[in-house]
Amino acid sequence: MRPGHLMKTCCKCKQEKPKTDFANHRSSKDRRYPLCKICAAEATSQWRRENPERERGNKLRRDHNMTLAEYDELFNSQGGRCAICNTDTPLGRGRFHVDHNHHTGRIRGLLCHKCNLFIGLANDSIEILNVAIKYLSSSVPAGRFHD
Repeated sequence: MRPGHLMKTCCKCKQEKPKTDFANHRSSKDRRYPLCKICAAEATSQWRRENPERERGNKLRRDHNMTLAEYDELFNSQGGRCAICNTDTPLGRGRFHVDHNHHTGRIRGLLCHKCNLFIGLANDSIEILNVAIKYLSSSVPAGRFHD
């Protein structure tokens, strides 16, 4: 084996590193990405900071097969409010969450942070939610912990 065959120089930091420090890249001559994993991660983070709307669009497409225009259309169809509690304040990261059926992937609507957590903590289970409704609706016997 040739000396340096297992090494590669990062085109950004110019450091020679083991090839294992470079991600696989199908179309590259040596089948490795030109930036080391550390420099690639920094470049990705910088791009995301500089292009927040494009990153948001990429995330919607990746996670929900949805475009920004489709998100905006759903948002407008809900009157800019949570599909469950009707608040216009999304909380969390400042945008409504895309709620979807985890089995089919079908989008149900946009939820505020609290309602998204609520549905998630109930494991999207109608049975659990029905039991919770019965619990909240039932008359609670008077006792040490109740009025």
